[in-house]
Amino acid sequence: MSDSKYAVDVSSLADEEKRGALNYMARLAESAERYDDMAELMKQLVIFTDSKSVDLTDEERNLLSVAAKNLITSKRAACRTIAAIEQNPKYSKFESALATYKASIETKLTTDCQTIVDLLNNKVLCKPCQGEAKCFFEKMVADYYRYMAENAKGAELESVKSKAEAKKAEAKKPEEPGAEAEVPLEGEEERQAAREALKKKAAAAKSSSKKANPQALAAAEAKKAAEKAAKAKKKDKSSYDR
Repeated sequence: MSDSKYAVDVSSLADEEKRGALNYMARLAESAERYDDMAELMKQLVIFTDSKSVDLTDEERNLLSVAAKNLITSKRAACRTIAAIEQNPKYSKFESALATYKASIETKLTTDCQTIVDLLNNKVLCKPCQGEAKCFFEKMVADYYRYMAENAKGAELESVKSKAEAKKAEAKKPEEPGAEAEVPLEGEEERQAAREALKKKAAAAKSSSKKANPQALAAAEAKKAAEKAAKAKKKDKSSYDR
């Protein structure tokens, strides 16, 4: 799935512990921003869950999405940067070197995308997969075909575009035939969860602050009462003037 050769040896652990160990190490790799390692660990986890005929949890599904996205993001950005430089006449003398360098990155990007697609098709979607999980993975496969299409040419371009459209069409809720599935963008669930956590933390801090400082709370209540009285007085004066 990546250039990383890192893997966790969980052979000595009981089955119920193997999954937890891989999950923990993947989250640790994410925290350390070792995304190549994270991708390999998630691949190891997907293969393990497939061997036990169990589904990925929501957390594992999101970890897989984050790992895959971060694995290819820098390569996509590098391709765009080099493509922009190629358009600058100032660097035309480096045309051959730039083209060779970009081609090597494109090859790695395509390989990574294809590995992700194969992993999902062969270890996840090949089993009964329904509802939101099916929509999520079908959409994810469509996305990685689309990323491959960014640098593909000729017949290969038409092939990956066709596959992306086919997977996008399959990403529909089974309980609503013919309706486009509302699948969150990759990483959106994590960002939404983070936003909700921050809101809760801020609310808790505000509540704690009020409890810890009764004088400030009393002052705030007094200010509100004064403002209300001032508004009432202004209204009475306005009525008297008329």
